Amino acid sequence: MPRAATLSERLTKAYVNALLPRARRYRVGDQVQRGLKIVVEPGGRKYWTVKYVTCEGRESEKVLGEWPGMLIDQARTDAAMVRSRIKRQGVDPAEEARRARAEAERVRQAEREARAKTFKALADSYIEASKKGFRSARQQRPKSASTISKERQYLDKHVIPKFGTRPIGEIRRREIVDFLEKVAHKSGEGASNSCLEVIRRAFAYARHREEIEHNPALEIPAYARPPRDVIASDDELRAIWLALEEAKEPPTPDEKGETHWHERNDTYLSACALQIAILTLQRRGEIVSIHKDHIDWSKRLWVIPALNKKERRRGLVPLGPMAMHVLKQAFEHSGGEWAFRGRNPDRHMEPHSLTRFMARLREDKGVKEITPHDLRRTGRTKLTSDEVGVDEMTAERVLNHVVGSRQQRAYDWQAYTSQKRAALEAWERELKRIVRGARGGIATTAREVAA
Repeated sequence: MPRAATLSERLTKAYVNALLPRARRYRVGDQVQRGLKIVVEPGGRKYWTVKYVTCEGRESEKVLGEWPGMLIDQARTDAAMVRSRIKRQGVDPAEEARRARAEAERVRQAEREARAKTFKALADSYIEASKKGFRSARQQRPKSASTISKERQYLDKHVIPKFGTRPIGEIRRREIVDFLEKVAHKSGEGASNSCLEVIRRAFAYARHREEIEHNPALEIPAYARPPRDVIASDDELRAIWLALEEAKEPPTPDEKGETHWHERNDTYLSACALQIAILTLQRRGEIVSIHKDHIDWSKRLWVIPALNKKERRRGLVPLGPMAMHVLKQAFEHSGGEWAFRGRNPDRHMEPHSLTRFMARLREDKGVKEITPHDLRRTGRTKLTSDEVGVDEMTAERVLNHVVGSRQQRAYDWQAYTSQKRAALEAWERELKRIVRGARGGIATTAREVAA
C-alpha cells in the first residue's frame, strides 16, 4: 500500500492533540528535529518515529514511543540520539530491535520446548549423545560402556521413577535436593552422589542444547565420602585365592544326577577373571572385555584398547606364567572369542558380575568385605612393599595410571614393558609365597606353574 504524503510542521502539544484520524494512516514531520515524525492511525493511535539512512544507504524507520506517553521534547531528544548513534557507530536501531525480538522469541520457544520435554526424554537423549561424545559444546570422547551402564542403572532405578514424566523446565533445585536426601537415607550416600552426578550431566546437556536457561542441579553439593582404604591382609588374600581355586573345581552331580554345567561355567569364568584381577592389577571392566585379538601369546602380552581404558590411552600388560595359565583356562572354558563370555555368547561378561561374585564368596567363605577394586589397591600396596620392592613410578605404570605431566605424556609413548614385566613377575612370586603359607609349601595356586 503506498504511503501517504508526509506533512511537515513545527510540532507543538496543541498541534499534535488536534490531529484527527483519517481513513488512512498519515505522518506529520517535525521541522525542528530532522527525521522525527508523529504517525496518526485510522483508529486514533498516535506514536513517534524517526527516519534515518543506514550505513548501507537504506532508508529505515524506528518507533520511539506512544503519544501522549512520550511528549515532544523527549521525542526530539531520542530522535537526535538515534541519528547520532547511526552516524558515530554505524548501528541500525531497527535491525537491533528485530534481533532482540527474535532472541526473545527464541528464549520463549526454548522455554515452551523445555516445558514440553520430559526428563525421561532428556535422559534417553543424553545417554545416546554420551555414546557418541556429543554431550557438550566441545566434542568429547565417547563414554565407556561401563560408565554408560552405570549411569543408565541409576537413572532407571532412582531418577526416572521420580522425575521421568516431569517437564525439564519445571524441575526445581529444591525438589532435587529433597530427592537426593531420600536416596541417601534409603540407598546410601554413594547412590545419592551418583544420582546427583547423572542429573547434573543430563541438565548440562539440555543447557548445551539451549533447551533450558539454567542447570538446577549445578550448585548442589555432594555428600562428602572418605576414600576407601580397604587392603586385604595376607591371610585374607590367601583365603580369597583358595576360594577362587575351589570355585574352579569340576561340578558335582546333584541328587538328580545333574551337573548344571551352564551355571558352573559362569562360576568358573568369574573365578578366573578375579584371579586375573589379582595377578595383573587391572580394572574389572578391562578384564571382562579381554578378546582373543587383545592377547599376543608369543610375547606374553595383553593389549588393552584405548576405548576400554578409563584413561583413553592404550594399555600394555605383560603376562606372567600364572596369568598366562589362568587366561588360557578361561579361553578354554569360554569356547569363544571372549575370555570371559557372558550369558550371551556374543558378548563378554558384565563388570558388575565380578562384584556380585565377590559378595557370594564373602557369604560362603566368610571373607571380609573386599571388592574387586580393593584387590587392585592391595596389589598396588604390595608392589612397593619390602617383599616385592618395585619403585613407585613402575608400580603406577603397572596399574596403567597416568604418570608425569601432560607434556611428558604427549612426548613419552614408551610402554615400559620390561619394567612392568619384572614387577608383575615379582608380584606373582610374592603371591605364591602368600598362598603356599597355609599348606606347608604345597602348590595351591594355578597348579601347573606354581610348583
